[in-house]
Amino acid sequence: MREDGGVRLPSFCWMILLSVLALCLGVGSEMGPAEAETLRLGILASLSSGHTEVGKDLRDGALLGIEGLNARWREEGHSIEALVADDRGSGEGAQQAAQRLIEEGKVDLLFGVSDSECALALYPLVWEKGPLWITLATHADLTRPFSRWIFRGNLSDGDLAPTLVDMLWEKTEQKRIALLFEDTAYGRSGASSQGKRIRKYGYAPVAEVSYPRGFSDFTPFLEQIREAEPEGLLIYGSAADAPTILTGLKELRKGSGLQLVASSGWDVLSLLDLPPDLTEGVVIGGYMGFARPDREEELGVSWSRFADSFRARFGRDPGPMAALSYSNLMCLAQAWQRSGFRKERLVEGLEETKGFDTLLEARINYSDSSHDGIGSLHLTVIREGQAREWRRNLFPRDYRFAGTGRVLTVGDYRGRLYKAHTGIAIWMLLHFALGRPPFLRELPVVDDYGLKGVEIGALFGREEKERVMVFRLHFRSEREAVEALNLEPVEAGNETDQRDRERGTYSDGTYWAGYRRFGRSLVLASGGIPREDLELLLMELGADLSGKR
Repeated sequence: MREDGGVRLPSFCWMILLSVLALCLGVGSEMGPAEAETLRLGILASLSSGHTEVGKDLRDGALLGIEGLNARWREEGHSIEALVADDRGSGEGAQQAAQRLIEEGKVDLLFGVSDSECALALYPLVWEKGPLWITLATHADLTRPFSRWIFRGNLSDGDLAPTLVDMLWEKTEQKRIALLFEDTAYGRSGASSQGKRIRKYGYAPVAEVSYPRGFSDFTPFLEQIREAEPEGLLIYGSAADAPTILTGLKELRKGSGLQLVASSGWDVLSLLDLPPDLTEGVVIGGYMGFARPDREEELGVSWSRFADSFRARFGRDPGPMAALSYSNLMCLAQAWQRSGFRKERLVEGLEETKGFDTLLEARINYSDSSHDGIGSLHLTVIREGQAREWRRNLFPRDYRFAGTGRVLTVGDYRGRLYKAHTGIAIWMLLHFALGRPPFLRELPVVDDYGLKGVEIGALFGREEKERVMVFRLHFRSEREAVEALNLEPVEAGNETDQRDRERGTYSDGTYWAGYRRFGRSLVLASGGIPREDLELLLMELGADLSGKR
């Protein structure tokens, strides 16, 4: 095989090797025996830019999967031909490489592109007429507006970024959060989603600072962060810049307790090579990437076999992109087999993918209305130089607010109320500690609450501190509404902690929280406001539920 930067069409080669992973495709063809077919796959990766390691992992993860599949399918006559092209880490390079793969290589589909800048340049080439493209880039706009030809086998910035806001939100008291992001399509996409999320809560970032990727002197950018005096800092960028940023923030973190939450671009394994005093307490969102390749107990036998085979084949440890690429290649293979090895049904075969287990403990799910494949993420925190699980199996789509919201005006308080997924309400009520213990009981799964619908909003008064989070939960029955309440206050001596089947209040001395039940609905609110204002808000927010005004 040859890679030539996309100037000429790279040649392809057959790769036959003992299968590297005991992957049971297990889904027999639903269309009867098929004639021998060859799927021509164009792999696009950044192989001569500043992200060659990621590009090589993308390429080699896919090639390893192809080797095993070709060996598996040899007797049936099915195979995958791989043509590899270098997108050169630029939009122009991605377009040129893709066009040659399509026009000269006659590929059936494109696979890869992990850089958002490259992916956005490729997007208009395939959006309307194809060919099929499975991308591993994260920019939110790659799957909107919807195209039947574009599938994303990775997290979307539109999902990851706001979820990181939600995680940091519960850890800050004054909600003073700053954004630091690289000035690339990847960084801007993530920061834009995070800024919108913070504003949904009724606040604004105290600073929004961008920096050039690979810059040597971060002093002017970090000085802007210092001047803003944030409690928390959300970072959206690449691992290569992490050492410089963490070194520059070292003294600030010591003096202020600044909490850092970074996007998946900050590869956990690379951070573990840094001095522990730089990385202590840093949280990284994304995958179960903290597991060392030899730590079978954390990612299981499949990961260990993959890592062993990858090292034997390429002479290095696989990174998260290698595992992600391999997993997506195997998901594609399953979809092709499910469609009876018929290329014309490959789109439908992918859309039927449900619960495909990747090597990173995230599952791929597609449908005919959503081509964003990965719908859950994990958070890792670094403690004493070791990576530890912080949050597991979060579902970012559950945290989306829907639509433009409904305008609310209650006395001097104004804001909006949004329809939301039930998951966001339950998570926020439990983790933002509305009540101590929370007013809602913690049940094993969200469905156990019996919710029919959820509304969430933010109201703010004349003073900056007068911000209130409000919730309206609508249950299937009055019994389920009552059973959802936690009626056992435990803070001895706190006379504000009062609750029964109809109403409840709690104050920690700074914030008031409370709830009212209106038949099958619960209205809850919390904020730095007087108790009488809280009572008014709860009654007004429930007035249309009880039929009174």
